[in-house]
This record gives sequence, C-alpha cells and structure tokens, in this order.
Amino acid sequence: MKPEDLTPEQLEAFINDGVMPEEPVPTAPLIGIPVAPEPSGQIGPEMCHTPTTPTTPLYHDEGFDIKDPVELLFLLDDNVREGRVTLHPWQVQIMLDFAEGDHTDDRPFQGVVRACNGSGKDKYVIAPCSVWLCMRYKRSRCVITSSSGKQLDAQTCTYIDMLCEEANRKIAPNIWKLNYRYYECLATGSPIECFATDEAGKAEGFHPLEYGRKMGLFMSEAKSVPDAVNGAFNKCTGYTHRLHVSTPGLPMGHFYEYCQRSRLRKSYDSLTEKDPVDYVQYHVTAFDCSHLSRVYIEQMKRDLPGGESGSAYKSQVLAEFGTTDEMTVITYSAVWQAMFNPPKCGHLKDPFNTAGLDLAAGGDETAIAIRNGNKLLLIKGFHFSNTSATITYLEKIFKEYHLDHPKARIWGDAGGLGKPILDELRNRGWKNIHYVTNQGSPRDERVYKNKGAEMWFDFAKVLESREVWLLNDDKLKIQLSTRYYKITPDNRHQLESKLQARMKGHPSPDRADAVVLCYCDYKSRLEEPEYEKPYKPEDEYVPVRQFSLREWADFDNERDIKNPSRKLDFTVLREEIADLNKQRKTTTDAHIQ
Repeated sequence: MKPEDLTPEQLEAFINDGVMPEEPVPTAPLIGIPVAPEPSGQIGPEMCHTPTTPTTPLYHDEGFDIKDPVELLFLLDDNVREGRVTLHPWQVQIMLDFAEGDHTDDRPFQGVVRACNGSGKDKYVIAPCSVWLCMRYKRSRCVITSSSGKQLDAQTCTYIDMLCEEANRKIAPNIWKLNYRYYECLATGSPIECFATDEAGKAEGFHPLEYGRKMGLFMSEAKSVPDAVNGAFNKCTGYTHRLHVSTPGLPMGHFYEYCQRSRLRKSYDSLTEKDPVDYVQYHVTAFDCSHLSRVYIEQMKRDLPGGESGSAYKSQVLAEFGTTDEMTVITYSAVWQAMFNPPKCGHLKDPFNTAGLDLAAGGDETAIAIRNGNKLLLIKGFHFSNTSATITYLEKIFKEYHLDHPKARIWGDAGGLGKPILDELRNRGWKNIHYVTNQGSPRDERVYKNKGAEMWFDFAKVLESREVWLLNDDKLKIQLSTRYYKITPDNRHQLESKLQARMKGHPSPDRADAVVLCYCDYKSRLEEPEYEKPYKPEDEYVPVRQFSLREWADFDNERDIKNPSRKLDFTVLREEIADLNKQRKTTTDAHIQ
C-alpha cells in the first residue's frame, strides 16, 4: 500500500502515531548516492555516504527518520537519485556536518561557505538543510534572510518550494503547507521563515519555539547583508545551527571577518576538535564544481576585467575576496588590523594628549578624536542644534582629557563653519588649537591636490606600519575604509568630496576626518634613529669654485689679458662720427619736407 493510497483516517493515524498499515510499503533496491569525485579521482572516507533505500521515511515522536540532508535529496530529488545531478564532495561535506551529532545551543553548528558564482549554494546547501531540519525534528524553526528580495524569491525560496512539493507528492499529502516566504511542516509543527531586509529591527526576536528545540539561522549572499542585520541575528539566542553562505566581495563586513577568524574544514579531522564558539569555513572554487566546465573558467579568465589577476576573476572563480586598493585610500584589512590586532610595540606613550576636531554643518555629526602616543583614547560623534552648546561640550571634553597641558595640541578643521567655532575656543583660552584647512596647499604639490588628501595618505602609511592602535568603532571602521579618491588630469591624488560621497551613498567621513587630524603630526617611532657623528673630521673638504666667464671678463690686472685698447684716445673719431650723424639727419629731414 502506497502513502497516497491511504484513506484520510489512515493518513491521520500515520502522521500522529508513525505506524503504517499492516501491508508493507514496497521498497526499491539499495542505491548509492552519486557523489562527484574529488580532483584526484577518489572520494575520501569522510565524504562517503552509506547507500540508502529510497523508501518512505517513518515518522516518530521527534520527526521523520531521515538521516541527513543528503538522504533527503536522494529521497525527494529525482535528478540526484537517478544520477543526472552529481553532488560535489564539498556539498556532501557541508550537509553531513550540518546533521552530524546532536547540535545544541551550547555546541551549535556554525559555518561560513565562501563559494564561487554558480556553485549551487542555495539549491544544495540552504534549501535541503532547512527542509531537513524542520522534517527531522519536531517543533524546530528555520529563519532565512538575504538583503535581496529577488535573490530570496528566485533561488532560495524556489528550491525550498520544490523540495516541499516533492515531500507532499512522494511521502504524504499536506505534510508541508506552502505560503509566500513561509513554509510549515504540519507533521512536525516546524516553520521556515524567509525575509529580505536591510533594517536591523526586522531581524531581531527569533528564538526556538520551545526550550531545547532546534533552530537554524541562514544567511544567503551574506556579503551584502548589512552589519547591523547580522548584529540583530547575534541577538537571536538559542540557535543550534547557523550558516552564512555567499560569494566573496570586498574585504569588509561581518562575512569577511568571519572568514578571517575561522579555520578551513580540511584542517579538522572532525568538528568535535573545533571550539564551539568558532565558525568552520568551507572554501569552494570553480575548480571544485564539476558542473562548471573548464571552457567557462577560461572564458571568465579572458573576459573579466583584469583577466586572471583581476579582482572579478578572483571573486567569481577562485572565491577570493576582492580589493579596493585602487579606489580607497585605506584598505579595510589595514583598519581591521589596527582595531583588533594591537601593535607589537604596545602603547607608545606621550606625556600629553593630542586631539583632532572635525566640525560639521547641516545633518552631519561633529566628531572629536583624542590619542596618547600611538593609541586612540576617544572617538566620539555628536550633534547640537546651536554653536554655544557645541563649544560648551567641547570644553568639557578638553578638560576631561587634559588637553590644557602646555604641550597638548588640538588640530581643528578650519573649513566652512569650523573657523568661527575654533576662533571662539581660542578666545576662551584654548591657544593650543591649530587651524587646518583641507583645501590648503600640500607639502608635495606634485602628488596631492590639497592638504586633506596628503593627510589621508600619510595616515594610510602609518596604518600600514602596524604601529597605530585604534578603538573598535563600527562607524569609524566603515568611514576609514570607504574614503574614495581619484587621479586628476594633472596626475595628482584628490579625495572624493563629501557631496559626491553623499550622492553615491558613501558614508560621511566625520569620525574618520577627526582621527586623521588627530594623527596628522604623528611621527613613527619605529624608524631608525639618527645618531650623532662620533668625531668631527679635522679637514673639512671645501669644493673648488667653478670657472665663471663673468669673473674672467671683470678681472683687472696688469697682465696681457686686459683689453689692449682700453687706454687709447678716441676723441677725434667720436667727433667725426657725430658730424656724420648730423649730416644724415639733415638729409633725411629735407626728403621728408
């Protein structure tokens, strides 16, 4: 007797009790799951999967008896079962790791999948894992998000639809209830909730349906999901599974940081070796996907900008993070290192503090940064509606951080409305304020358009030396790493204006400008010091003066080189010349008349 031949009463008994009628369900021969061979042509023992019988899974008190997502695909996907689609070793590895052991909120499965374009991340990772979790465990919950509604509808939800409909067709009708971006396994009472958002508030408040139940958090194309949304996901406590899947983009954001901090899966023999708080990383290139032909890879190598060494090829084929080195002054990785990896030299202290002050107009915030030596002590942004309140608040901070020290310095942006505020502060006794005009002339006018561009590039060099210790501030991190510049027609570096940045959606660099001002007079202490000479040479070399034709012409002595006609009398000759000139003038005047 087949499940679709059951009467409504038998179906209800089957769902509630997990007991089929006495007539056995016909079974098919054992069929191994087709798995793509590794590049060497062999599949490692950890990638092998026990042959499974494609029978109707029994339902028990905790859900359907389906071992893992691989078995789910073999049961529901005809293409996989009949060998038309071959699962890649990395896909099998992720799905087996996802189901291996009894993951709890104390020991959750946490993974990041950094994969190339077209690898099948949604179809053979997110969709089967989420559907399996909700069918395997009673009262479980899956939450899937993406920043793109189109991505969510066209790929993730489409593949979930396919699996749910096949479950309704092959196992029993109405196991899954399907709605737009919402799916519920009625047999287990387990929902899958999908949403696309860039608002952090909409990503909060997800917790297990009941204490001790399973919950999975999935993020599709995680590189484009805002950090604030990921921060909201971090507040969703109680999850047992978490998976961030994406192609790599620019080296910034939470997905990049998770990849930087996590170890590759191949470095573990078993995930039991991994610390529960750490993520495991799966790195998938186009060469790991047999369905991506070598012709496709060669075309990408030929057609993408920059060819094999270009950032597009590295991202789409090699699944490597790109770079904005050619677009931004400071790389994200340099900022990240300065914030999370303190310099080996430690805190190089000064007896006084130094401040940078960026005074803003309109809706931007005023920002102040204060450092001692190489370490940033404060980065703060604020906004007051009137100038008086701004000045009062600044004076409070100046005194709190001992900027009234005789050697303390305050570097302030004197452009626009900044100068009147700086003038008032100086009138109140803060004589250590130094005016900086970003549009002023740089030291090296051949390279930089103005003073502001020169200060930014100088600070970039300091960051690259790994000598600066910055505070962990999300706004500062983004602003420092998204300061764009261009090369002018006269081959000089010019920063993108704040108006251009606003039009392109780039953040206003208020806090970043304050930090750059704060370090504008910083001198590296890692440079080799200059030593005094141990002695002074007795005979200093005096270069011989070069020969000058003018000196030779003016030289006057009794030698033969003097002008031999200098002492002759030419009076008579001069008189004759004068008479001739008079006669010529008389003749010329007569002709004119």
